Amino acid sequence: MDGRPVVQQSHNRDSSSIKLGLHTLKDKEGDIQAGVSRNKVRETLRLFQMLCKELLHSAEEKCSRKRVDLLSAKILKKKNKWVNSGNQNLGAVPGVEVGDEFSYRVELSVIGLHRPYQGGIDYTTRRGKILATSIVASGGYDDAICGSDVLIYSGQGGCPVRGVTTATDQKLVRGNLALKNSMDEGTPVRVIRGFDKTNGHNYSRMVMAAGFTYDGLYLVEKYWKQKGRYGTDVFMFQLRRIPGQLRVLKELQK
Repeated sequence: MDGRPVVQQSHNRDSSSIKLGLHTLKDKEGDIQAGVSRNKVRETLRLFQMLCKELLHSAEEKCSRKRVDLLSAKILKKKNKWVNSGNQNLGAVPGVEVGDEFSYRVELSVIGLHRPYQGGIDYTTRRGKILATSIVASGGYDDAICGSDVLIYSGQGGCPVRGVTTATDQKLVRGNLALKNSMDEGTPVRVIRGFDKTNGHNYSRMVMAAGFTYDGLYLVEKYWKQKGRYGTDVFMFQLRRIPGQLRVLKELQK
């Protein structure tokens, strides 16, 4: 139940797009530094795409089932090609624009938009307090509602692992505490919308492929506890999109 969205964003895309294979990155007029950062992100994603294609071709020839996305990210990291990999940003990430689209979850880590490969909530520490930096709102549920800037997001933890653990009450720790602290401090949280699925095509079947879209900055307005699907306590967080950002519509695959 990690990262459950119940509200979807509206759409009004009015800027030109640059296609980079699996990626759609929009041009933005700005200062020189913004252009430099944008180009770094583009180049990193271009290299990632090239590596994925090469590794996928090799995997098909060798009947390998290795995750080509993770291997590509590992190679880029070893070559120091990851960007925005220093201190975590609160707010916008240099070179990344609202509406940018990604096909692999790991790309979010490679460009510093959302670092955990799997966790729905990313966070950092400021003055001894953990604050949320970004969340991935999975679109794998059927309760999305269009036309609002409000997102209701379920907390993390407490889900059962088949044959290992049973469901437990969520606790106000780690990512959940970070979102609560972000509410208290009034700091923005990046929201990435999308859904994960297993790609069953050929030997790339264990690649987490999807449509991930950077939806912009939100503020946490409130949180509460309620009973979840397993009858245990779940934290719910209400976030509201900061006005003035590009409108984005991502058709989430059901």
